[in-house]
Amino acid sequence: MTTYRMTFERIGRSRPEPLTATAEHPEILADEIFRYARPLLASRDVVVVVDMEAMTGNIFCGFQSGGRFTIAEVAP
Repeated sequence: MTTYRMTFERIGRSRPEPLTATAEHPEILADEIFRYARPLLASRDVVVVVDMEAMTGNIFCGFQSGGRFTIAEVAP
């Protein structure tokens, strides 16, 4: 298990605080980000994509961008 800090450029129209989450796989990390972002978005069609090689991610609301973020590993 690794702990990560996601820093968001934006989610929808808001600029939320960073999220810290512990995850074993990228899919689990994407689920944590989804749960954090979903209440801030009006869209029902929300998909979170993480790129662990680039340490970035995107939030898609249908065909629109719901936000972007960077991922940083947090030392234990």
